[in-house]
Amino acid sequence: CIFFNTQTVWPSYNALIPVIGTVLILVANSNNSFLTKNRLCQWLGNTSYSIYLWHWPIVFIMYYFYKDNNILFNILGICLSLFLGFISYLWIENPTRKYLSKLNIKQIYIFWFSSIVVVSSICYLIYNSNGYPTRWSKDIQNYHTILRGKNPRGGLCITNVDDIHAKKCTYGNGDVKLIVIGDSHSNALLNGVIHSLPKNSSLIHWWIPNCATVIGLKRKDNPSYNCGVLVEEIIKDAKEYKDIPVLIINRSNALFLGQPENESLTSPVRYILNPHSSYDRSYIDEMTKGYLNTIKKIRENHPVFITTPLPEANVNIPTYMSKLVAYNIGNVDNLKLSNKDYMDRSKYTYKVLNIAKNQLNVKIIDIHQKICDKEFCYFSDNNGPLYMDDDHFSWNRSLIFSEVFSKEIFNNNL
Repeated sequence: CIFFNTQTVWPSYNALIPVIGTVLILVANSNNSFLTKNRLCQWLGNTSYSIYLWHWPIVFIMYYFYKDNNILFNILGICLSLFLGFISYLWIENPTRKYLSKLNIKQIYIFWFSSIVVVSSICYLIYNSNGYPTRWSKDIQNYHTILRGKNPRGGLCITNVDDIHAKKCTYGNGDVKLIVIGDSHSNALLNGVIHSLPKNSSLIHWWIPNCATVIGLKRKDNPSYNCGVLVEEIIKDAKEYKDIPVLIINRSNALFLGQPENESLTSPVRYILNPHSSYDRSYIDEMTKGYLNTIKKIRENHPVFITTPLPEANVNIPTYMSKLVAYNIGNVDNLKLSNKDYMDRSKYTYKVLNIAKNQLNVKIIDIHQKICDKEFCYFSDNNGPLYMDDDHFSWNRSLIFSEVFSKEIFNNNL
């Protein structure tokens, strides 16, 4: 309870700790222990299963409405779990146990089988109908269309971080006019890039999710993380297309400050030479040096373009907008991030981009201004969500960047 956290590998060997502890309690069989004989522990023991069953829907509801990190709601959730568990123990668990104990074995099997058939049938109908989406308004259905809009070739062209070799895919017809390299953000924005291509031309795309374009990049929590080696391989393969422009698209803020939704914000998991214990100056310097060395390597054979980082939300945008509309609990116009917060999160990225621009003659494509003004960055517009989750742009909505890519890379106006 004290030392385990979201970064603890689970179940693995760590599961032995609570299992062995439980075994020791059972083996001890100390019924007179003051820890177990007192009324509170006896009451918790008797009602524990009902409490356990009830806490799940309560946890889900808190998570569903983004209250799971609120201390007050956590306390209320615990109290409500105890109360409902006790009521359930008195009115459902005990009466049911007494009723079932009076049935013979044949009746028990009939009851058991019928319950499974009824529940399974209901679940199958819901699953088979994709959750009955028509129960929602057209606006909400349109929001979730954003979630389903993905690169139709993404699954075939993806290179996983533990793969041995990188996959490349060609989009368009004609001479290769552009090479796109990056992580999942490059895949999310690819539709906008494709539609910026001159007529009768094509592009080549290499993408590795959760892998910034940095040679030698590793993760201390994943020994099979092959990102840095794959990036080096891609750069070597790209030499075949010498002098063809390279567009680099990364979630570069995650390289310098981690991913808030699934990584520790105090101890970085990425490293190049040696693991780091904090996002301190030595870590930032190592990532900066690694990033610039990689850009320098690409720059030897290609003109290089790099996009600015996209603003990141702390919720799944289409899902959050759906809840706001469905339950009338807020205004979708409030789905925005202050420019100050965006720049605070992006300060190290912008610093390294400015160095690349001034020292390596790299062209920076400022895509964030397309969805930001002087005060705020927006995650939606009048046509619905711009993002498919919290940080990835929608495949279809990425078309709003086509004009920017066309002008900055090909000197064309769409």
